[in-house]
Amino acid sequence: MKHDQQSFAVATAYAGDVADRVQRFLPMVRRLAWHVNGSGRPGIEVEDLMQAGLVALTECAQRHEGPNEDGFAAYAKLRVRGAMVDLVRRH
Repeated sequence: MKHDQQSFAVATAYAGDVADRVQRFLPMVRRLAWHVNGSGRPGIEVEDLMQAGLVALTECAQRHEGPNEDGFAAYAKLRVRGAMVDLVRRH
């Protein structure tokens, strides 16, 4: 396997891992968005909160290197909720 093919294979596998992890934790993003929306100010849509949470979740999935899903879940929940609260503060 040439270097370019190997790099592509690794990048493709990594992208699949990130996408899989994001897909598994998407219900958490929805749940947090509805929770933050219920305690937030008027004018912020649930979809906006979900978008901010999805961006944060994707960044978490790309950065987290530990094998432990429990550690990722705690890390992701903190980062996703923080991104949503930041959005509420900006509005």
